[in-house]
This record gives sequence, structure tokens and C-alpha cells, in this order.
Amino acid sequence: MTSLISLHQLKADKKRDVFRIGISQFITHQSLDATREGFVDELAKQGYVEGENIEIDLQNAQGEQRNLKTISQQLAESSDVVLAIARPSAQSLANTTQTTPVIFSAVTDPVSAKLVESREHPGGNVTGTSDQSSDAISTQINLIKKVLPKAKTIGILYTQSEPNSVVQKDEAKRLLKEKGFTVVEKTILDSNNVKAAAESLMAEVDMVFVPTDNIISLTMETVKQVSIKHKVPVFGGSTEMIAVGGLYNY
Repeated sequence: MTSLISLHQLKADKKRDVFRIGISQFITHQSLDATREGFVDELAKQGYVEGENIEIDLQNAQGEQRNLKTISQQLAESSDVVLAIARPSAQSLANTTQTTPVIFSAVTDPVSAKLVESREHPGGNVTGTSDQSSDAISTQINLIKKVLPKAKTIGILYTQSEPNSVVQKDEAKRLLKEKGFTVVEKTILDSNNVKAAAESLMAEVDMVFVPTDNIISLTMETVKQVSIKHKVPVFGGSTEMIAVGGLYNY
């Protein structure tokens, strides 16, 4: 809805037949790809079709922070509105422009990311949607007790440098401890040490919880293979993780 409102406003302001929509995607994996595809599909449903009345410029940083500054500058200058997929892309664009409308998605906590003043009143030129549900993690924790009633020690695998993951990790850890579980954390630095971190963690836990983490989503096949080896189930933070090899998601 936010994206369509922005386009309607641009139509009123600029009186043009074709609008330029930029998309800054931080990395390629199923969850973020689905976000982009859903955005484009909904635009088409509302009458905004690429090649007819909109032009879409997709830029992918391939998980490299150093690529974001150039991408953000380019899209902010050439686009009428920009979709930022994932927190790093959104923050880079927010720091680049105070005039071009920016819509973010796949961001867990836009307030702590300093993208908006509040969820109710974002302010400025940046707005969007959060992938954080008030009861999603709580529901996932309850599912763990139902699906694995004998589990006592739960591992959490996440990327320390991804604030979205840290927010979810902290919430999951708090809820798990309230339920009486022992919690073991294991962080990863990048995709190169996912296997080693997963091996170490799964050697000492009954199951593993993974938040919606970009690096782990990208390497979920590796996590799946370690899970099979150790016979330790993985609860994924997104449905796309389940398609690759996670056990459960809500």
C-alpha cells in the first residue's frame, strides 16, 4: 500500500507517463527475492507494469556493504521512488537521500535502525514494513515445546553483524529461558564459517533456532547438511528456510 500511495503522489506531482522505480537488494536469497517479486507483482495488480508505465532498476549489493554507497547514490539520483530490501540497503539509502522516497522491507526493527522516528509516525522520506510480528517468535517457541517435548538445550545460530538477527536472537533467548530451556548461542562472521559454527553448536544442543538472517538464509543448504549429520532439527525463521531444509516455521 505504501508503495502505491507514493506512486500516486508522484503521478500528481510530475505528470509523467513512466515512473522510475529503483530496487536496492542487499543479497540474493529466497526470502529477499520473494519480497522483491511480491512488490513487483502487487504493482502489476494495481496497474503499474514494467515496460509500460514503470521502469525498474534492480541493483544487488551481493552481500557487500562496500557496494551499497554507490548503489544508493545511483538509485537516489535516477529514481522516483526506491525499494530497499533488508536493513543494510535501507540504512544506506536513508543516509544518502532526504528527498527521494524510500520504502523498506525485510527490516525487523526500523526504529532501532534509525530509519523512522516511530512505527506510527515514520517522518521524513523513509517508510516501509517490518517483518517482526509481536507474537511470531513466541509462537515458534511454543511450537518447539510441542514438536520436541523432550528438548532441553536449544541453540541459536545467528550473524552478529546483522542487527535484525540480534534483535530476534535476544527475544528468542528471553522467551526460551522463561520456558525453562538452556540456551547456547553461536555467532557467525560470514558465510565462510557457517559450517564450523553449525558443527560446534549442534554437537551440544537438542535443536537449533535460526532467526531471519541473511547470511544463514544464503547458506541454509550447509546448515541442513550439518543438521542431518548430527540429527539435530533446525527451526527456521522464514518459510524459505524450511523449503531448503529447516524443520518448522510459523
